[in-house]
Order: sequence, then C-alpha cells, then structure tokens
Amino acid sequence: MWPSFPRASGYRLELFRGGTRILTADVDQPVFSLPHTWIDRGRAVTLGPGEYRVYVWAVVAGRYVREPVIQATLVAPRR
Repeated sequence: MWPSFPRASGYRLELFRGGTRILTADVDQPVFSLPHTWIDRGRAVTLGPGEYRVYVWAVVAGRYVREPVIQATLVAPRR
C-alpha cells in the first residue's frame, strides 16, 4: 500500500532484480499484493532471496506521471 496520488485513475508497478524487470502490474488502487508465483514472458517466476527495486507510477488522464510516486528497495530474506 502507498499514499494515493491526486486524480490518479490507476498505477503501474514494476519490480526489478538487478537490471531485469521481472514483474509489471497495472492496478486501479494504491495497493498491490505480490503473488507467490507469477508468469513473466511465459515462465513461472517466484520471489527468491535477495534485493529488489520497486517503482510505482501514477496514471492521470490516461498518462503516466513523469516521476515514480514510489521508489523502494525490497529485501527478501533467505528462508
């Protein structure tokens, strides 16, 4: 969950491992639950241990705002 952006009709979330984008999601509320497994380019992906970068852009009047509303680091621990 993140703070809502004024006049946003939705959000684009992207998750990166290193320089590789591993997840893109379009949502209409300022919240996202990462599934245990998802499909990326026809392959099943799970979140393994390590550091990830998360970016979220607001969509206003059908366009993405220039700067991400969220830039965060996600650290998934070893189990």
